[in-house]
Amino acid sequence: MNHKFKFDRRLFFYVLPVLALACYLPTVIQDTVTYRSVVAEQLACCGFVSENWMARPVTYALVDEWTMPVWKENAIKSERFLTSDGIVNGQTKFWRLLERKPLADAPE
Repeated sequence: MNHKFKFDRRLFFYVLPVLALACYLPTVIQDTVTYRSVVAEQLACCGFVSENWMARPVTYALVDEWTMPVWKENAIKSERFLTSDGIVNGQTKFWRLLERKPLADAPE
């Protein structure tokens, strides 16, 4: 009784997408919950959104528009940040950090 297992490549190409989707589904569910909770809050501002769209796919798909990036400085003037706001239903609900730079003349 010598049974040999034969690897079927066709089966691999069917199983791989299903496995990838199953692994990615928790990310989509968590992003959906986060998006809905931030948008539902009337006075809520602002949920941070990673630049990696795969980390926040629902948010990137449902934000109405992203504003033009603007440089802003932190309170102690040691760094500046290039940020963009996400508009949903006419309100700023999300923001993303595009770039971060230390200021050369920052106090130490």
